[in-house]
Amino acid sequence: MADVGKLEFGIAWDGEMVRDATITSTRPRADRVLEGRTAQEAVKLVSLLFSVCGKAQSAAAEAAMAVAQGREPTQTHSRAVACEAMQEHLWRLLLDWPALLGLPKRQEIFVRLHGALNAIAAGAGDTRALSDELHRTLTGMTSEEWARLDSYAALIEWSQGNHGSCAPVVAALDALESVLSQGDAIETCDLLPEWSTTELDRFRFDAQPHWGGRPMETGALAYWQHEPLLRDILRQRQSRLLARLVARVHDLLDSANNLARERTAQRIQCFALEANAGLGLVRTARGMLLHYTRIERGHIAQCCIVAPTEWNFHPRGAWRAGLMNLRERDAARVMEIARRVTLSLDPCAEYTIKMRHA
Repeated sequence: MADVGKLEFGIAWDGEMVRDATITSTRPRADRVLEGRTAQEAVKLVSLLFSVCGKAQSAAAEAAMAVAQGREPTQTHSRAVACEAMQEHLWRLLLDWPALLGLPKRQEIFVRLHGALNAIAAGAGDTRALSDELHRTLTGMTSEEWARLDSYAALIEWSQGNHGSCAPVVAALDALESVLSQGDAIETCDLLPEWSTTELDRFRFDAQPHWGGRPMETGALAYWQHEPLLRDILRQRQSRLLARLVARVHDLLDSANNLARERTAQRIQCFALEANAGLGLVRTARGMLLHYTRIERGHIAQCCIVAPTEWNFHPRGAWRAGLMNLRERDAARVMEIARRVTLSLDPCAEYTIKMRHA
């Protein structure tokens, strides 16, 4: 397994307001290890290099290399990739967010659902029964009832009724956002849009990726930004904490529906670029994962991997925007908010948060 490095977050606070928020990354370029190898060797190595979202990494690598070689990629990974993303969502929704908000963890529920997804990824289990259970357990609703929640007001009414294990988490996070006092000049980071091969020239693929010269936010909120419920939450809650959490719930439940219908292939996309080059994309729980590969004489001449962490924790990206100009006089409260902003964007590496007086 590769050394995944760390993220070091710095907050400059003057006793009244956050004046700066910085990110230093020691994440190594694992893609450099793949250069010079055959496609077959590289795909095998990817499965060993990445312990986080390993199935998604393998799927993205295989898709990019298949297209670069002029062949059709297989879809054998799609079910496992969907299950992996759903497990990541469950981890945050049932364990990490409750713990951070002072609520009871839902350990037993997590273990049961995580195990069911392992079985389904291996080709066993009842996908329709799991979909029904996820809706009932997380929301206390059917799929159709959840789909009818189309406004912030309806969401809050549901959360206050304490229906399903996600309701108390939504209610607690909304209460936090309602008292956040930010400055007038609230910074935002654009949400990564859907795109096609005609827009590839707007991307820069490296450790600090951007779209059309701007850093972007990826993840469930970017995937579902045009849904009526998410649009209304974004109008009501500018800090995006609640919107990101609800988008996770939505993405998990939509994934369950698609799993039951055997419609998992849409999580993996691939595009042919210039001669002997391919791009593989996978929608992970954290956001869009990209693998670019160019092959010459049977070996990888160039490789670039852009994980969701590179998007969301860009030095001028979503994490920084979530804290800049935050008005708060309590240092402990600043750190508490910083931890919640960080979890809402979900880095795939260890991290530290340090505050200094500006």
